[in-house]
Amino acid sequence: LMVSVLSWHWVFLINVPLILASALLCCKTLPFAKSTVNQPQIDRAGGLLMLCSLPLMVLLISEGGHWGWLSFTTLILAGLTVVLWVTWLWVERRTPSPMIDFDLFRQRDFLLGVGANVLLSFFYTTAFFIMPLCFSVVFHQSGGGIGLLLLPATLMVALLSPVAGWAINKVGSLKVVGFGFVMFAISAYWQTHFDIISGMGSVIGALLVLGIGWACILSPSISAAMASTPEKRHGVAMGCIGTFHNFGGAVGLAVGTVVYYHAATGRLMARLPLSHEVSSLVVNQPETAAAWIHHHLGTSLVKAQVIFEQSFLHGYHQVMGLLVGISLLGFFGVWLGSWKK
Repeated sequence: LMVSVLSWHWVFLINVPLILASALLCCKTLPFAKSTVNQPQIDRAGGLLMLCSLPLMVLLISEGGHWGWLSFTTLILAGLTVVLWVTWLWVERRTPSPMIDFDLFRQRDFLLGVGANVLLSFFYTTAFFIMPLCFSVVFHQSGGGIGLLLLPATLMVALLSPVAGWAINKVGSLKVVGFGFVMFAISAYWQTHFDIISGMGSVIGALLVLGIGWACILSPSISAAMASTPEKRHGVAMGCIGTFHNFGGAVGLAVGTVVYYHAATGRLMARLPLSHEVSSLVVNQPETAAAWIHHHLGTSLVKAQVIFEQSFLHGYHQVMGLLVGISLLGFFGVWLGSWKK
């Protein structure tokens, strides 16, 4: 609604009073106590290495196809990325206060919980990149309409989180997480069948199922990880979960973008006599895609819009197919991990 009435800048500005209110609430309610033990040192070396290696890896995934996977630039960047990650692992294993304590991963439930959280982040970051584009390009929704269409997913998370907490006590965290990945797979598979004539009921139904899955993975995956961690290590454990959560989102967004771009561009070039450069411009600028096709080929704007929508949907379906695979990976990973306990 803000995007429609005001501007996209307000999406960030609305966070300011919320953050201030949260900080004030914490100051008034949470007790502050000075620790009586020696505080661990900040892992500056590990943090710096991750700040360098993660963006390079995302850049490699995003641009490797444009440069050529065997090009000099790609190979040099890949080599540098590998060296940085190996160095990071070496540093983390030897520093007295690492940013990632790998000893925590010896607990199977912690490993499964963090892994599920990574795949959750991969899924929703990719989905929330591509779904608003679909609602705009295919269903011709405005900013406010897009926000309302996304609301069923996030609303289900809010409504079902208490239910997920109750289910954890009844059947265990990992079974709830596994069910969540099944819901993710159903939602993503449902969306592989979206087309120009899909009704709003189908869209909302797929998003409701997505929200159910999200609620069943978000808190239960953290609960599974934390339950296997000694209380004195909870702060470090939450830091690990948060770091890997962000890692999964960064990689998911990069991979999802690449899958969409190559699928949509390939379909467009297969149907129209357009160069790769022009096809890239069309795919990368969906708001003006029809005008680009009309300008270069002289087709009517209506026909150009239909052609681009079909190319976009091909890319969309490929991304959702990727998310089906990610969901099934999460389900079988949790199921096998639980079965072997």
